[in-house]
Amino acid sequence: EIEAVTGVQTCALPISRKIFKNTLIYPYSFYVYLPVQNGENFAKTLYQNEGITTLPALYLGRNRIGADCVRLALVYDTSLLEKPLEIIETYRENHA
Repeated sequence: EIEAVTGVQTCALPISRKIFKNTLIYPYSFYVYLPVQNGENFAKTLYQNEGITTLPALYLGRNRIGADCVRLALVYDTSLLEKPLEIIETYRENHA
């Protein structure tokens, strides 16, 4: 029943896990909290350089919780998510 409700997201989870090998991704999640050095800077420069929007996790909490993460939304079909997720991971590796 959960898979029927979250079909798009559950399809994106295996690809997300394959691309972000060392990142904890919960089952049936709509989001990936991706560790980076500075979430705000990462989100800004990723958008400027690659045109991909992410959300600094800092904006979702208090007391700078999440400052070192960006949140990725897994809300599109797998065929649309794979390439941008690969770009994000390559960008993260090159801008650590």
